[in-house]
Amino acid sequence: MTVTPTDVLRSYKKLLHRKDKKMLLKKLEAIEKSNPDGAKFEAAVYSILQSYNISVDFEDDSKLGGADFRCVASGKSFVVEATSIETNSAERITRLSNDQRNIKAGFYSPYSKVWSKLKNKVN
Repeated sequence: MTVTPTDVLRSYKKLLHRKDKKMLLKKLEAIEKSNPDGAKFEAAVYSILQSYNISVDFEDDSKLGGADFRCVASGKSFVVEATSIETNSAERITRLSNDQRNIKAGFYSPYSKVWSKLKNKVN
């Protein structure tokens, strides 16, 4: 039996419903409408963390923002932010083509902007 990202998202939504995380479920459904891959990615990240026996709690405060998950593994606490960047957005921001096969030099990393945004989400 093959499990698809859509199956993982469906299961994740059921989990949010069972855990009475109504605001998070509503936010996820809004993300799903505007960025279906982003919603699937968040569900997949949760599933992957769980598969490694990492203790995962929902961290995102829908009013204040924040990282998506607070995790504990081997006695260490950390947060995880699941973010997907659409190719068109990355191309627009970096002004680089997604297809880099014919590019001879130069490299741009959007990670500094992503890191800056993440630092603002986590205290």
